[in-house]
Amino acid sequence: MASTKSILLVDDDESDQLFFTMALRDLSSARLEAVVENGREALERLSAGVLPDVIFTDIQMPVMDGVDLIRAIRSDPSLQAIPIVAMSGHTGRLGLIREAGASAFIRKMADQVLFAEWVQRLAMLDYTDDSNIAAGTFEI
Repeated sequence: MASTKSILLVDDDESDQLFFTMALRDLSSARLEAVVENGREALERLSAGVLPDVIFTDIQMPVMDGVDLIRAIRSDPSLQAIPIVAMSGHTGRLGLIREAGASAFIRKMADQVLFAEWVQRLAMLDYTDDSNIAAGTFEI
């Protein structure tokens, strides 16, 4: 396992992108590899061979939403092992997000400190050894 985890952020909202970047600012063991604005851009990047250690994806996006992105990644044998953290301000589609194959879930929230703590915790999680912790994030 790499000492510094690379992260791909998939989110179309500039303020959420900034919020996420700020959450990682003081975390030396993770780096934001790239930011793309929708699922299609993420898949293009992944098919070009740029594979992050963890993907954080918004759910509601234009062009290709997060649920479709998760399904596409999980159906590709070369990508399916990459942990995916779904992010949304709404929990109404939580069952669908989990069924699609998300590894973990973060509810987008106004409390920047709490959101940053969750981003940092899930960025550094070992999704093989700590799968029960990741699965627990779906319990609200």
